[in-house]
Amino acid sequence: MSSWSAKRKIIYLSIISAFLFVVIGVPSFFILYQKPTCFDFKKNGDELGLDCGGSCQLLCSFEATDPGVLWSRSFKVVPGIYSAVAYIQNHNISSESINVPYIFKLYDNKNTLLATREGVAYIPQNKIFAVFEPNIKVDQRIPIRTTFEITETPVWIKNTDAVPDFSVTQKSLTGEDKTPRVDATIENHSLIPFSNIEVITIVYDGKDNAIGASRTYIDTLAKDQAADIVFTWPNTFDTQSNICKVPADVMMVIDRSGSMASDGDNPPQPLTDVKNAAILFINQLGKNDKAGVVSYADDASQPIDHDLSVDFKAIKDSIQSIVIGTNGLQQTNIADGLQKALEEFSTERHNDSARKIIIALTDGIPTRPVKVGDEEYPETTAKNVADEIKKSEVQLYTVGLGNKINPTFLESLASGPEYYFSASSSENLGTIYKQIATSICKDSPTSVDILIVVQKSTR
Repeated sequence: MSSWSAKRKIIYLSIISAFLFVVIGVPSFFILYQKPTCFDFKKNGDELGLDCGGSCQLLCSFEATDPGVLWSRSFKVVPGIYSAVAYIQNHNISSESINVPYIFKLYDNKNTLLATREGVAYIPQNKIFAVFEPNIKVDQRIPIRTTFEITETPVWIKNTDAVPDFSVTQKSLTGEDKTPRVDATIENHSLIPFSNIEVITIVYDGKDNAIGASRTYIDTLAKDQAADIVFTWPNTFDTQSNICKVPADVMMVIDRSGSMASDGDNPPQPLTDVKNAAILFINQLGKNDKAGVVSYADDASQPIDHDLSVDFKAIKDSIQSIVIGTNGLQQTNIADGLQKALEEFSTERHNDSARKIIIALTDGIPTRPVKVGDEEYPETTAKNVADEIKKSEVQLYTVGLGNKINPTFLESLASGPEYYFSASSSENLGTIYKQIATSICKDSPTSVDILIVVQKSTR
């Protein structure tokens, strides 16, 4: 009897327990249970870390690699104002990071910090991109070194959006000798439109050194739409002013006519400034270059002041030794100076693998040689020699000093308009000779890179 009673008690308890489970337990489970999410501050589900990895959009830190800064540099825009660029690569194939803090630092040659610039960057997935900062003030100091640092660990997010498909066409660089300009056309081949498109251009020299950069934006670019973009700079790019990898044989042709003492005779000016500027130019030549000197008045020096040589000290001494003759007025025979310089390239002293350069300076119009009844004979003779120089594949630079020159004549002698320079006073000659050295150097702008990023931000 007791056995049956015990069984009945068990049955009753089971029924009551089942009833309570159904009435109270099941609803409580659905009320209290929280499904694992990527935002519950717990490692659960298929997550590889706390709310990251697996099916979460947020990647765990160990799943992503840090972006690599390939280089960072600053470029002078105008005196005292620089722009800075960092060239960066993100190796993460399908992840991006938004609003990543960074800082640029600009230092001078004494490692003194000149300026800083902070900002936030968007890091696109699997892409080389650039970070650009304009209008950085450094006063009158010159940045030599520029660093770029990401100041916080990027938060990486999976990106399954369509990757923009842009192309760059009709890319061109013009005006690099005066006011550089880059023109290009951007086309959107994607299936959808994109907005807030950042476009950065970087200009490189012949040795793939970045020498300039700029930025612009395209508001919106629809599917199959194209947009023309323009980048401009107010001044020429700062390029290396040394004669570069390809050696150069340079003949300096210097006017020592009587007018070269018209601004003073102790010391003779502008001749003294001319000689000093020419010596500074020689200082910029490389170990594989050669130089020679020809001065002229009624006639060119005979023998010439110094033949082609690598003995730069002797060459500078010969320049310093140039004086104005005292026997007569000392006229201007630029034709003979050019002729003697050209003949030097026919000697065994010329390096056949070197570029042939003549730099001729005068402060007046030619007055020699003379021909009875032909007042234009001095200019005609000089033009004929200049034509012979150009046919001999010699680059001819001409420099006109002062206000008594004939600019049209001197430009006609030069290898092209960009090979003619005018100096209003002898104080400008140092800058002009540096410009010529830069022009001779093959580090002039040769290529343009255009980087396109559709910007994203949550701020």
